[in-house]
Amino acid sequence: MKATTSGPPKLDRIRDYKQLMAVWASVHHHPVRQARAWFPDRPKGYVRAAQDIGNYASNRAAQLLCRANKDPSGAKVYKLICDSILNELPPWASEWAVAVR
Repeated sequence: MKATTSGPPKLDRIRDYKQLMAVWASVHHHPVRQARAWFPDRPKGYVRAAQDIGNYASNRAAQLLCRANKDPSGAKVYKLICDSILNELPPWASEWAVAVR
């Protein structure tokens, strides 16, 4: 996923698991570069927040795959993981990562 200077993409609006995994890959392979692109002011914990957003993206992708495979219990597990990640994000990071909180 291409880096933006307007923050991370709104992950809850993405319905394609491949796009979500591209977000994860961008953070996984270049965490500092992606964090600086998303959070140019570099608030305390910005790299960790970017990594957490990447983890959210991969777990959201897993949730979508579970739904597609008609596995509601698996989807629920991944939703709980996503919720947990969101709850740990600083407010300045979570407002970028999801459209609705």
